[in-house]
Amino acid sequence: MQPLDVGVFGPFKGKCKIIFNDWHLNHPGRMVTIYDIPSLTKSAFFESFALKNITPGFQKFGIWPFNRMAFSDDDFLTAFITR
Repeated sequence: MQPLDVGVFGPFKGKCKIIFNDWHLNHPGRMVTIYDIPSLTKSAFFESFALKNITPGFQKFGIWPFNRMAFSDDDFLTAFITR
């Protein structure tokens, strides 16, 4: 269960890939420096780390609001040891 990876960090990573790719296309031969990163990632950060993305990540896994029925018994079958 990684609700933040699914709802926040995954979309952030995807948006950053697009932003950095566009930057490289517009600045051929230049490298991204540590001074460029904040301005490049600012919009991706605010879009990804929003409440509208965080809450559904936890809802999907039944953590918030708490849902005992989020997983069925079949989901736990791989945890059983077989001989």
